[in-house]
This record gives sequence, C-alpha cells and structure tokens, in this order.
Amino acid sequence: MTERLRRPRGRHLPTIAALLAALALGACQTDGNKPVATNSVATPNSIASSKPVAAKVPAGTKAIAFESIDGPPEPVFDRLVANLSSEATARQMPIVSREGQAAYRVRGYLAASVENGKGEVDWAWDVFDADRDRVMRISGVEKVGPGKDVWNKLDDAMLQRIAAQSIDEIATRLNGGTPSSAPAAAARQPDPADAPPVREDDGPAVADAAAAEEPGEAVAEAPATGAPANALTFAAHP
Repeated sequence: MTERLRRPRGRHLPTIAALLAALALGACQTDGNKPVATNSVATPNSIASSKPVAAKVPAGTKAIAFESIDGPPEPVFDRLVANLSSEATARQMPIVSREGQAAYRVRGYLAASVENGKGEVDWAWDVFDADRDRVMRISGVEKVGPGKDVWNKLDDAMLQRIAAQSIDEIATRLNGGTPSSAPAAAARQPDPADAPPVREDDGPAVADAAAAEEPGEAVAEAPATGAPANALTFAAHP
C-alpha cells in the first residue's frame, strides 16, 4: 500500500517538550466502530533498506514520525500533543520530523460518542513501515462519564492515560514485547472488519498560511534540518 504524504504549511504550534514540527493532514475518519489492535509488526528485512535517520538515536531503536491526529478539537489536540511529547521523552523514544527518515510513521484518530447517556472517546493509531504498509493498529477507549459534551469532559488525566498507553504499546510492540496495557485493550477488540480503511490518496489539501487563524486549520511548519530526535510533529485537522 502506498500513500503520498503532503508537506504542510501554516503557523507554528507552541514548543512543548521539544520543537514541534510539521505533520501532514490525515484524512482518515473513525466511523464510531471500535478499531482493533493487532500484534503484527514489521520484520527487520522490511526496514533494512531504509536510510538512517538524520538525528542521532540510541542503538537498537526504531525512529518514528507522527504524521497526523484526526478527530479532536484544537484545545484537546494541543493537550494530547503535550502528553505524547512527555511520554515519548520519558521512554527515550526516538521521534523525528515527518521530513526526516523514519522506520515507521504513525497516524492517529480520536472519536467521541455517547452511549446510554455516558460519554467515551475511542482512539486508534495506525503504524506504517517504510514501504507504507500498515503493520500495526492499536486502540483503546477512555470513558469520560455522564453527559453529552464529551470533548470538554476529557480532562488532563484522561489524556495522559491515552498518551501513556499509546506510547507504551507502540514502543513495546515494535520491539517485540507485550505492553503492560494489552489486557485492557484486548477487552475492547471488535471484529477486524469494523476497522476504518486506510486512505490510499493524498487526502484533503492542507490549509495555507493565509487561513491559519481559522480554528482547526492551523498547521505547524517544519523546522530546518537537524531537528532533535524527540521532536514531535503534528497538525490540526481541518
């Protein structure tokens, strides 16, 4: 499967734990169904031909680039980015800009729903190898309690749990281990046929700088070469 990734333009998001650089817009949408986690990972041969990353990373690690996060409103998006940055730094996970060389690229999706008067946020991450083949999908759900205003009830502690479980599962599974959060995630696994498909086109156009002040259209501009290995790169969805 081949996917072309656009280079974003627009205004800068604030620095969190490291310089935030540009992400392409992910056009995939969750459809309300629970995505499924898989244990499949790329083999060493699938990334053997990849060029080394520009930034120095610890031996034995696999550099990752975050391409996009689709679904949450901008305030929730920004807080999730901060938590992902903190978790990646704590685990010494090598994160490079989408403009850099990465063994794996990640696209994320969040969707809010209300069932029986109680809100919850389903989240999923698709991980692609250097050949643009999806090698892993991890997912989970965060319950936010009674009420219909799900996004406003998603507090910092909930976002921290989403970020911690996400980084833990991605890092551990890519290294061939079993994440500590795996049993909880397994209880939510639906039929694989319910998972939303991965787009094969370029998705919608990225907002330009002139429209960057409109809510939801702002994207982060990529930094110059030499970005640190832990520079997370994100863009707000349109």
